[in-house]
Amino acid sequence: MRKNFLVKLVLGTFLLSLSIIGVVSAAGNTGDEKVHFTFQTNSPYDATNARIKKNDTKVYLHTLTPKKGKNFSVWVEVDANIKPKTPRAWRKISGSAYASPNTTYLFTNYAFENFGNQGYSVEVRLNSKEKSNTIVPANWSPDSISKNGVKVASPVYR
Repeated sequence: MRKNFLVKLVLGTFLLSLSIIGVVSAAGNTGDEKVHFTFQTNSPYDATNARIKKNDTKVYLHTLTPKKGKNFSVWVEVDANIKPKTPRAWRKISGSAYASPNTTYLFTNYAFENFGNQGYSVEVRLNSKEKSNTIVPANWSPDSISKNGVKVASPVYR
């Protein structure tokens, strides 16, 4: 009787821990990361650090007031080499926005849908371009919970 109870207790605990892990892993990577897009006339590109995308939501970007400068082009890229220990292969996965200060953007992308079903982590980043000496602070996250913002379509990259 006691052995039966212990087996049920261990099995129940195991199943409960699996369900908790499933709920935690389904949550998005929504924490804002502060970035400073820094452009120079001789080096017009700048990208964020790569972050893991955990669901099929839009990528979130909120630009802040730049110290100097103006608008810039920005888009989402996915690391197409998703297997561990392989060289990075960044590929555009969203439309581009011409970003203005103090504006929220939601980038439609299919990084998770196209690459996340293969059993590996999917990493995305924002890449950007501006041909002037400009520094633009911003916050971004790979998985958005925001419903408000300029929506940037991505039908070509599905």
